[in-house]
Amino acid sequence: MNILLIYPPDRINFKAVCPPLGLAHIASVLIKEGHDVSIIEVNADRYSDNQLLRIIRNYKPKPDIIGIGGIVSTYKYVKWLTNEIKTIYSGIPVVIGGSVGSSIPELILKHTPADIIVDKEGENTMLQIVTNLDGGNMDLSGVPGIFYRCGDGILHSGHRERIRNLDTLPLPAYHLLPMEIYIENVSQESFYRDVLSVSSENRHMVLIASRGCTDHCTFCFRQFPKVAMNSAEYVYNHINYLHSQYGINRLTFMDELFISSKQRTWELIDVLKKLKWEIDLCYRIASARVDTINIELLNALKASGCVDIVYGLESGSQRMLDIMKKRTTVEQNRKASMLTHKSGLHTTPQFVVGMPGETVETLKETFRFVDSIDFWDNIGFHFANPYPGTEIYYNARKQGLIKDEDEFISGISGTDNYPIQLADVPFKTMQRMIRFFHLRRSFRNDINRYGYIGGVLKFASGILKKAVRKGLAWKGGRT
Repeated sequence: MNILLIYPPDRINFKAVCPPLGLAHIASVLIKEGHDVSIIEVNADRYSDNQLLRIIRNYKPKPDIIGIGGIVSTYKYVKWLTNEIKTIYSGIPVVIGGSVGSSIPELILKHTPADIIVDKEGENTMLQIVTNLDGGNMDLSGVPGIFYRCGDGILHSGHRERIRNLDTLPLPAYHLLPMEIYIENVSQESFYRDVLSVSSENRHMVLIASRGCTDHCTFCFRQFPKVAMNSAEYVYNHINYLHSQYGINRLTFMDELFISSKQRTWELIDVLKKLKWEIDLCYRIASARVDTINIELLNALKASGCVDIVYGLESGSQRMLDIMKKRTTVEQNRKASMLTHKSGLHTTPQFVVGMPGETVETLKETFRFVDSIDFWDNIGFHFANPYPGTEIYYNARKQGLIKDEDEFISGISGTDNYPIQLADVPFKTMQRMIRFFHLRRSFRNDINRYGYIGGVLKFASGILKKAVRKGLAWKGGRT
C-alpha cells in the first residue's frame, strides 16, 4: 500500500530540532513489510497551509492511507488538516496517533472526520491496520489498540500489549526526514554551541533509547506507565548508524526517564565510553530524576562523554512537590544539583509553576532555593498546563474550570501559555515575580549586569525615539 504520514507543526514560534521519531519508527516497520511510505514533516519544513494542501493533492501515487501523528497541542491543526484531507480524498482512511490521539481519542472522532485513532504505541497497531485494509478486511474489531467509528457510535477495540523488546524494531526511517534542517536548527542555538560544542564539524541529533516513566506526576501525561528499553548494543549500533550516515557525534537523549535501571545505565556507560573514543561523542541527558543519581554514577557519565543533565526539580517548596506527587524532596533536589556540579557536569534545572496550591510564598520558596545554590547558566520556569490525560486536567474538568473541552484543547499552545488559573496567585503576579527574579539574579553577575543596563538603556532609547516620531507626526498633522 501507499502510505502518507504527516507530522504537524507543534510550536509555531520554535524551529524544529527534534525529528518525529515515533512516526519514523512506524514508517520503518511498514517499509520492512514491503509498503511504500512517505513523510511530510510540516514541523521542520514549515509549509504554509496552501503549500501543504498542494503537496497532498499532487501526491503520487494516490495514497491508500493517510496517518497523522503529533502532540496534543497540535489538536486544532489536526482538526483543520483532517477536514481538508477528507475534502481532497473522501474515501481514504485517515488514522491519527501520537499523544494527540492517545489522550483525546473520542474527542477527535467527535470533532473531526478521522476514521481511526491509534492508542499508545503505533508500530504494530498501524501495521495491523494496513495489513487488514490491504487484504480488503474492513472489520477493525480484531485490531487491538484503536478507537474507531461503528455506525453512529465509537468503539474501543481493547488495549494492545506493549512492545517489551524495543530491539525488535528497526531503526527509524531517517531517510524520509529532512535531517539537515534539524542539524542546522540546532547549530543556531547558543546553548548547544556552548554546552555540546555543536559546530560545522560537530553535528547534533536527538535519540530516544527507552519508552515510559515509572512515576505519575500530576502535571504529566504518561502514555507508558512502565519503562521499556533498548539494549546497550542496540544503542551503540543506532549511534554508529547516525554517525556513518549523517556525521552525528553530538546527542541529546530525550528519554522520559534516562536512568531507570542501574544495570542498564552502567551498560550504556560502557558503550558510550567506547563511542567517545571512536567518534568523539559527547551527549546530554534531557530528563533525569534527582533520586536516581550518586557521585560515582555522575563521574562515570562524565567519563563517557556526558556534558549536561536536565533535572525536573519542579519546585523549591516541599508542599508543592507533594502536591505534584513528585516523590522527591527539596533536599534531594539540592544534593543532586550540588553533586552534578561537583562532578564537573553542566546542569539545567526545570521548574513547574502555577500548579494548584501555588502561592506567593511557595514561589518565594523556589526562588530562595535557587538563590541558595545558584551556579546555573539556564533555568527553565514553565507554567502548569492541564494537558488532557493528566491528573490536573481531570481535576480542572471536575471543578468546572474546563467547560468546553474542544475549545480548551484547541487553545493549548505550549509551556509559555497559562490557559486556566490553577494557582492561588494570579497569573500576572507570577509573571511579574519570575521577571523580577531573573532581573535580580542577572544583576548578581557582573557580565549580565552590564548587559541588562545596556538593554534597559536601549529599550528606553527606542521608546523615546518612537515618542519623538509620533510627536512630530502629530505636530505635522496639525500644521
